[in-house]
Formats: sequence, C-alpha cells, structure tokens
Amino acid sequence: MGILFVPQGRNVFPSLSLLENLHLCRIFISESLFQERLETVLETFPWMKDKLHSPAGSLSGGLRQMLALSRIFLLKPRLVLLDEPFLGLSPLVVDDIFATITALNQQGISFLLVEQNARKGLSVANRGYVLESGQNRLTGSGTQLLDDPEVQRLYLGG
Repeated sequence: MGILFVPQGRNVFPSLSLLENLHLCRIFISESLFQERLETVLETFPWMKDKLHSPAGSLSGGLRQMLALSRIFLLKPRLVLLDEPFLGLSPLVVDDIFATITALNQQGISFLLVEQNARKGLSVANRGYVLESGQNRLTGSGTQLLDDPEVQRLYLGG
C-alpha cells in the first residue's frame, strides 16, 4: 500500500547477511528492479559493499539503522513510519541518517517520525505534534513549534 514501517531497535534480522536482509524486499519488487535499486543503496551506503555477506548482527547500531533505511531505496514507499531512528546513536551517525532522511523527503517520500530529539525532528518537519501522556498537546509547523516559548521551556530545555 506504499507504506514502510521501520521499527525502533530490532529492525533487521541479525543472523541474516546484509544482502539477505535486503533481498527480503524481493517479495514486493521484481529481481531486475531489485538489482537496479540495490546499486542506489550501495552508492548511498558504500561501506555496505564489503559487508554484503556479513551477518547484520555484526554491525554497529548506526550501521544497522542504515541497513534498515536501505529498504526505503529498494521499495520506494510513499510514506515511511520511523520509530526513534536516532535512539542510542552517536551524533555523527545521527547527522548521516538525518541527511539521508532529508534527501529522501526531498525526492517526494513522506515521513512520520516519532523522535524524542524534538529539536532535530522539528527542524525539518512540515508539521509537528507534541504528545504528552499519549495526548496531543501542541500542533503546528516544525518552525512554529521550535519558536514556541512553551515548547522551548517544556521540551527543548529553555
């Protein structure tokens, strides 16, 4: 239906190789399209070329997240649901993943991002929602929410 979900944490099969993890997308696309789009994945994440036959479980958390995001390049969904994509990752890896998400969004892929790093998420959000205890507390554009004194005080550290 054009929707891809990338869950928090356990979002790859650790005992499968990187290539086997990617090959699971073949359920939804033809072999020729898979091969074509795999080239894009390997251009975007060149470190994967040498690790295609390594178990995904041997990767760091950041590299696992990039492997999970590779499914976006293979499947070309209209909407991607991302749950805490930056959880536990180093700032440099967060910046790399964030740049990838931003570039994909500019190609017309929409993202619904659940992220505790509110400043990072809102900095590129077209629309933002601040939830508190499961209830929508505030709504606005990312810029409006970043500039909102209440959001700054309660959620962004002043």
